[in-house]
Amino acid sequence: MVKRTLLALMLVLVSSLAAASSIETLLMPGKVANAHAKIESECTNCHDRSNRTSQNALCMSCHKDIAANFKERKGFHGKLASVSEMQCHGCHTEHQGRDADIVKLVPEQFNHKLTDFPLQEAHTTLACNQCHQSGKKFSDATTTCVSCHKKDEPHQGQLGDNCASCHSKTTWLNAKFDHSQTKFPLTNKHADVPCAACHLQNHYKNTPDQCASCHAPDDVHRGTRTGGCAQCHSTASWTTAKFNHAKETGFALLGAHAQTDCTSCHTSGRMQDPIPKDCRGCHRAQDAHAGRMGDDCSKCHNSSNWKPTTFDHTRDTKFTLSGPHEKLGCDRCHSASLATQKLGNTCNACHRAQDVHVGQLGSECN
Repeated sequence: MVKRTLLALMLVLVSSLAAASSIETLLMPGKVANAHAKIESECTNCHDRSNRTSQNALCMSCHKDIAANFKERKGFHGKLASVSEMQCHGCHTEHQGRDADIVKLVPEQFNHKLTDFPLQEAHTTLACNQCHQSGKKFSDATTTCVSCHKKDEPHQGQLGDNCASCHSKTTWLNAKFDHSQTKFPLTNKHADVPCAACHLQNHYKNTPDQCASCHAPDDVHRGTRTGGCAQCHSTASWTTAKFNHAKETGFALLGAHAQTDCTSCHTSGRMQDPIPKDCRGCHRAQDAHAGRMGDDCSKCHNSSNWKPTTFDHTRDTKFTLSGPHEKLGCDRCHSASLATQKLGNTCNACHRAQDVHVGQLGSECN
């Protein structure tokens, strides 16, 4: 009976030795994890019998990406404190079975500051699987904005991949793009205009910077003013033009003229077309004197209003309007039929038809 038992044990031992490549694999404390199963048959892949301290180097010979992180002090492993004194098996224990978790990562306790991508602001509330895809290494997660936010990116790649140059990690909306660093600083009203109003369909290169390219429908001059809108207008408002009419044209806009629309005088819309500069040139239809008083209306009228006038009948004609004369309209004496005649200043010059003396008592009725 004893002989049979010993024989059976010897057969099992021989069978195990045949299945194992060495006595070490036969005596190992347990199966390695699935990730290392392919190299399990050769213990020397991970263990140096003569020098136990060289085990880290054996790990790095396979895990070259981790080795590079250690050397460059980047990534999670490269940023660990006292990294040069640590052993891989201190965290990643093997020989605990095929399904053993040798990474032992606890997501809730993981310090992302030890990676090349510290989580800040809105990123701190994200679940791990929103950036780290299942079945892939955690270190494979990309760190560029567009890799995660491509669907949120309204510029369609026109402005490159460096979203952080304009946007913060708090929100997409509060962009900090400094337009003053371009050839077209945004001032006054332009600062409130949405980007898409000028950059149509997300086209940013070769955007025209001439006023008329955006404001042609607003151009009351119909393109007739050369030299650019900025010569007269500012970005604060179209209506507050800085065109110096007196200096540029020799005709100062005073009084009511300052409130008059340009096209009231420049009726053709072409500002270079010559127009009269005398009063009757524009106000002929309003001239109650029908030209009898000449073209220089400013001798009696001001530029604010037609009335009251500055005409002094005593001073300017040597004939004082007194009594009933004071209330008469000008045309009662200066009638159209007498337009080309010089009026006399005697009574019967106007009242001859009413002179019952038929001129026999002279012309001095008074």
